Amino acid sequence: PAVFSAQVFRNFDVNAKFTAAIEQKKSGILKKCHLLRDALKFDSGKEAAVQAQEHFRMVYQKNQMPEDVPSLEIDGGSDPVQGEQILNLLAGGGFYKTKSEARRIFQQGGAQVDGEKVTDVKALALPVGTEHTLKMGKNRFFKILVR
Repeated sequence: PAVFSAQVFRNFDVNAKFTAAIEQKKSGILKKCHLLRDALKFDSGKEAAVQAQEHFRMVYQKNQMPEDVPSLEIDGGSDPVQGEQILNLLAGGGFYKTKSEARRIFQQGGAQVDGEKVTDVKALALPVGTEHTLKMGKNRFFKILVR
């Protein structure tokens, strides 16, 4: 789905009439949601705007995993996959600049595997033949497939 961003404003000439319409909305978040939905509707069509708004509600307001998340496949051989292998994959796949950046998210309590907080990445072991959900930070999700 399309994502709410500042890019949707590239075709807009925001004028007083448009600003007045925004100000009529109730709360700050509602103003932003309506503004972005209307802008996206103008830029990409009504269906894309509705999808983007639903994606926003699901991920940012309800804190749920979106439908289209990156899948990370790890070949564990016969041994359980260790946390260090996951860090290698996150950094090597370009999701994080370094392994240290990804490790800090774990250490600061911002990582969850299948809904359980994981603070020690070294203690993480995922059995072979399983699928897991990894949440890094507030809204970054991954599917981990251990083969």
